[in-house]
Amino acid sequence: MSMNQYMHPRNIYKQAPNFKQLAVEYPEFRKYVSQDISARKCNWSMVATEIDTDSINYATSNVKRNSLENQIKLVGVKGTTLLEEVFDIWPGVYDFCMCNPPFFSTTQELHPFFKARKQSRPHPKNAFCASTDEVVAKGGEVEYITKLINESKALGTKIKIYTTMVGHKSNLPPLKKLLREVDVVSFKQTEFCQGNTTRWGLAWTFHDIDLTKIPDLLVAAKQKLPKPLFYEIPRVDEAGYKISAVSDKLVKIFKELQMDCQEIKHVKNLVEFVVTAYANTWSHQRRKRREKLRLSGDNLDSSPEGNDIHKTCDKMAELEVEGSPSNKRTLDDDSGFYNAKKKRKTDLDECISSKIYLKAKISLMKVESSIGLELVFYEGSGTKEALHQVLQYLKNNFAQKEL
Repeated sequence: MSMNQYMHPRNIYKQAPNFKQLAVEYPEFRKYVSQDISARKCNWSMVATEIDTDSINYATSNVKRNSLENQIKLVGVKGTTLLEEVFDIWPGVYDFCMCNPPFFSTTQELHPFFKARKQSRPHPKNAFCASTDEVVAKGGEVEYITKLINESKALGTKIKIYTTMVGHKSNLPPLKKLLREVDVVSFKQTEFCQGNTTRWGLAWTFHDIDLTKIPDLLVAAKQKLPKPLFYEIPRVDEAGYKISAVSDKLVKIFKELQMDCQEIKHVKNLVEFVVTAYANTWSHQRRKRREKLRLSGDNLDSSPEGNDIHKTCDKMAELEVEGSPSNKRTLDDDSGFYNAKKKRKTDLDECISSKIYLKAKISLMKVESSIGLELVFYEGSGTKEALHQVLQYLKNNFAQKEL
């Protein structure tokens, strides 16, 4: 099955170019084809390593033909180390490193039916064109990436983010186990889907960077899009019945509910937000107000004890959610790892921020002569039920108060 549908949304090859149509419209294109790749597109400066002499010669020729000598440096290495020889020649601090390791441990594994579950398996659609040195190494990719991880421990923060491709999904568990053992701050895995092949990526860092917060765009692409909730904003005040006014009111409500609110799109007749809540702050509002009034009636406002009680009640209301937030993770968690020991969290709000109760996209849009409110559930322990509760809370606010 083709995996193109699961490619990263920003992958420049996600939408294949129509070369036939281009050749029809542009006769000169039939003779020459040029593609914008490597360092030229992103204006990156890079250092590349290679052990094969022929490959170095070809790479050097490609760099010269594209006039990229000032951006790409080629280093011929012996192969005893993966990264250390680079720092001997070009010392400094690098933003990231990427590795495409040899996938196989022996030449026998190159046969397409080496691990096939059945002999009737169809032949690969892609032609094999790599040299043996490029795809075969002692111990295969596990031993190769293990060497990379061990060297990264010694180099530490000299490279901000280390990355590697992984050819076999079964090799991910031992590699992630090793990353925990070398005490990385965080790591993250992902998938690369293109054509008929799936590969995996693994990234880790020794900087105080939480890679686990990177969104799983591929997972979202594979999942069926959730059905949004929709509500038509009532027309209470004709003069104030505008998207800008409704948007301001929404932001005010989310602020009162202590929800993070980020505007992600603002065009004519459309405003979109991503809102995040770390606790249920919208339920039982009447009970919370009665409790405050009761405490106020007991003349506790004037005493230090009264202030402490008010603060306690507010915090309890803020944390009104089933169970308690926890930073605990399991060793089998495939989503990544963040070493909490390297984080210093002193504020209570920051301590609970690791657990999302509700995350959703809120859209305000013009629907004919009305203003519509669309809510889409993203994630959270509160599930979709929490989103229904938020919608009901918004309905009550819009119905009771003028814009």
